[in-house]
Amino acid sequence: MKITTFLLLFTVLLLTSSSFLLANYINEEELDNNNDEDINEIHKPPSVNHHPINDLINDVEKIIKPKVQQDDYFYMEKIYGKKYFKKNILNDNDLNNNKNKIEFSHPFIVKFTKKLLLTNQFKKLFETTLNCKLLQYLPQHSYFVMLNNLQLNLLKKHFKKLINKIIPYLPKMKINPTLQNNLKQNNFCKDNVHLSIRLFPNLTNINKISNEITKMLSKKFKNLINLRLKKISNDKLLFSLNNFKFCNSTSLKTLQKIIKYTSYHRHIYFIEELNIQRQQVYPEVTVLNNNEPHKSSTKWIMESSIPNQLPFTNVGLTGRNQTVAISDSGLDYNHCFFYDEKVPVNFIHSERDLLKYISLNQNNNEHRKIKAYVSFMDKLDGGHGHGSHTTGILGGKCPKDNSQLCNYNGIAKDSKIVFFDVGCNLPGGCECESTFNTCPCYLFNGNKCPGNNNLMTPIDLYNGLLLPQYLLGAKISSNSLGGRIGEGYTQMTEEIDRFQYDYDDFLVIWSAGNSGLKGYMTLTGPTKQAKNSIIVGCSLNDVEEWKEIMTKYRDWNERAKVLKKQLEKKFNCKCGTCNEEKCESFKKLINEDGCNEFFGPNCEMKYHLPIMNKKLNFNVTYACSSKCALKYLNDEKLKVLFNYQNLADFSSLGPSLDGRIKPDIVAPGYYTLSTRSHFGKDKCSTENVDNLSHQLKEMGGTSMSTPAVAGTAAIVRQYFEDGFYPNGEPSDDSKYRNPSASLVKAIILSSARGMNGLAQRFNFFEHFNAKHRTIFEGFGLINLSNALKLKEKPEMTNDLFVVDRKEISTTDIHLYQLEVTEYSRDLAITLVWTDYPASPLASLALVNDLDLILEYKENGKSKRIYGNHLYTNNRAPDHMNNVEKILINNPPIKTKLNIIVRGYSIPHGPQKYSLVVNAKQLSKVVKEKEVIQNPTKEIVAFSDDQSELLATIPELRDDVVTLYNWEFSLIIVSIGLALLVSLAVNIVLGVKSYLKNKQQYVNLESEQQ
Repeated sequence: MKITTFLLLFTVLLLTSSSFLLANYINEEELDNNNDEDINEIHKPPSVNHHPINDLINDVEKIIKPKVQQDDYFYMEKIYGKKYFKKNILNDNDLNNNKNKIEFSHPFIVKFTKKLLLTNQFKKLFETTLNCKLLQYLPQHSYFVMLNNLQLNLLKKHFKKLINKIIPYLPKMKINPTLQNNLKQNNFCKDNVHLSIRLFPNLTNINKISNEITKMLSKKFKNLINLRLKKISNDKLLFSLNNFKFCNSTSLKTLQKIIKYTSYHRHIYFIEELNIQRQQVYPEVTVLNNNEPHKSSTKWIMESSIPNQLPFTNVGLTGRNQTVAISDSGLDYNHCFFYDEKVPVNFIHSERDLLKYISLNQNNNEHRKIKAYVSFMDKLDGGHGHGSHTTGILGGKCPKDNSQLCNYNGIAKDSKIVFFDVGCNLPGGCECESTFNTCPCYLFNGNKCPGNNNLMTPIDLYNGLLLPQYLLGAKISSNSLGGRIGEGYTQMTEEIDRFQYDYDDFLVIWSAGNSGLKGYMTLTGPTKQAKNSIIVGCSLNDVEEWKEIMTKYRDWNERAKVLKKQLEKKFNCKCGTCNEEKCESFKKLINEDGCNEFFGPNCEMKYHLPIMNKKLNFNVTYACSSKCALKYLNDEKLKVLFNYQNLADFSSLGPSLDGRIKPDIVAPGYYTLSTRSHFGKDKCSTENVDNLSHQLKEMGGTSMSTPAVAGTAAIVRQYFEDGFYPNGEPSDDSKYRNPSASLVKAIILSSARGMNGLAQRFNFFEHFNAKHRTIFEGFGLINLSNALKLKEKPEMTNDLFVVDRKEISTTDIHLYQLEVTEYSRDLAITLVWTDYPASPLASLALVNDLDLILEYKENGKSKRIYGNHLYTNNRAPDHMNNVEKILINNPPIKTKLNIIVRGYSIPHGPQKYSLVVNAKQLSKVVKEKEVIQNPTKEIVAFSDDQSELLATIPELRDDVVTLYNWEFSLIIVSIGLALLVSLAVNIVLGVKSYLKNKQQYVNLESEQQ
């Protein structure tokens, strides 16, 4: 009896657990919307109660049918003449009724369950089943999809267990939140309004849509006589409304309605304000008045960090056979750094010229420096000669080797330049609409871009700026251009990332900006939010260079006038009777002698200026006499302010608006001596080539750091193209003849080390935690000797292991096993991938997410370090950046290092990546392992303990929903086992009953006898 009871209870328990598992499998947590948060990763979605389509497939049969906001869709039906939406669109009867079927597709955001692996196999299955296309990915686990009601029915039928939410893409979600807030708060007062309208790609007839929008707005707003819609590309329109003053509340309400009605079109993806006018922060300028040679510290800081040691220059790595593009105010092509007396400059004045240049294969231009000059605005340098100065830093080269000017050659002196002139310096303005389709000049009155050195970039950076540079042979683009603080990931940012994704050997570099004194998140403009580009901050040049500049190259008379102007403004000396005594004393500030008299023997500033609160080095940077400048430079208390390990006080700070590590890197740029522009009026000659005061001037800013990094990138490209890898010497045998941009970027970031000087005011970098440091310096200061191996200089350089363009998909794991064979100061492992472009709608720019993991044993204990462990405090893998770096001091010697690259989530795959490993001496333990396609199945034991490797991928073990889930197998096994036990119990009970009955029958027969 006890055994029977136990068996019965066991059977009931198995059946109950099976039922519970089956119920749990059908009603998974992710299918229950009550416990799931709204998609807060997506930019400001409206309340789910306002959605005109069902909020969520809640379980197998239940469908929510909220009210339709007639206000949102009434005009869509009325204006465009089509019935776009119906109430209760997901009603089963309506879906199955062909007469009522809505044939037009509409945009939705489909959010899948978080545990679903978004593999290429799943995407193909989804698209084939629904006959649709998964469009732009949105974090987390969401896609834009164009669906009609028939496809929605199929979605409900086949994918209900894998979908968390279906959110209709409402018109209000299409408008940039900054634009919406500015309009609501009346913080928008302009004569001309320019909007960038992006359409869903590859789905639309852009000319037809442009006509529909124009017709609708003209009908609704009859006084919009200056409205213009222009096609910029196959998925981008430019909306312009000129000479219509939008300042008062009435006009702003009108503008709100115009934007609102425009957003109703179902094919519109995003609307934002367009700002193509760039800010250029002019650095301090000093005039050289001495012909003694000067040795810049920029090169040795970036090559070795040892004074006057240039190991890469000495082996011929000078940018030879490299072409670098630069976008700036203009170029003085007659300057001795660029002039070629035999070959004229090849000017490209239009898109037709560009096509002709490419078709005739003129990329073999023999001009010694300038491969092509694209006169997008004009062909003049303007302002302070900003463009000539930055180009000289990048690739300027003296015309003859014995010239004193050669001491100031650019970082990549043997590179060729493609110059893209975005500065309008003509007094009457510039016109380019008839020559370049992406010209912005028609946006201004008179169809002319304003002159006086205004910077105007193309409306479309993909087709208007980066593509021409690439077609002209450039593989690196340097851009020292400014913008507004506080702009996030916009259409402009997306264009930059998309171009680099499409052309994976093209690296774009941007200056971070000179607004660091305003605080954190002061990157200037949306271009600085680009994840695939390198964003550059500014560090100082060496203190000895400061001393040399202050004693030999400063124009103290000019400095005296600058200080006088500041003081007269402070005390309002123009009024005539205000502060007469003080203003009279300022009149002395006309030369160095007057400056010494004004400051007195102790060089004391008698009056306080606002700039003194921000610039601790005011007494040097604003000094107007050599005596006072040297006094403060030699002051022991202030010496710390002039260390090359310091960040420049003005360098813009990160992070990006979504929290990513920006800037990426810092490089010297305060101060740098380079090209003095004569604006084309004075040609290079034997008489003036060695007149340094005529050829050079000093400037400082992130604008100067950026071309220095671009020149370094050219050296890295040459290193691989000339076959220096892997042996550290030139070779004809190299498998990286065309290195990817991600590899070049990985080398640069791997070379960086954190600075040990001042980050801000008297706060040393050492006072900050690692995450805080990245806000100021990113990954640190470049030092190529940390990342590139040279056989001639083994004592100065590190060993190098490289992987490039390796493809990985979701759930794949790649393992590389290396050893450090001799003592090394540190070990650097850097993973970089050129990520798929994000949506301007997303709050997080990362799309494809890879993980970098290092595992090894030390003193018998297993250690695991995640990429960007200093940034995340090694708590978990980084799911925000497309750059991951591990840097450990004193790595273990002759210990197997398991370097793991994991495809955590790759919705747009496969993803190519680059991996760089540096230490003093490296060797492979075994050949690197290939992909593990399905880690839920058998895993090859790469490490000594298979469970140790499994422990690094918990997300891929037992909590991932796939099309074939382990829970289902457990359910079937449990049910089968319960049935077998039940059958056994029944057989035992039946036999026992039979024997009992038989015994009773025998007893009965005995009694009858």
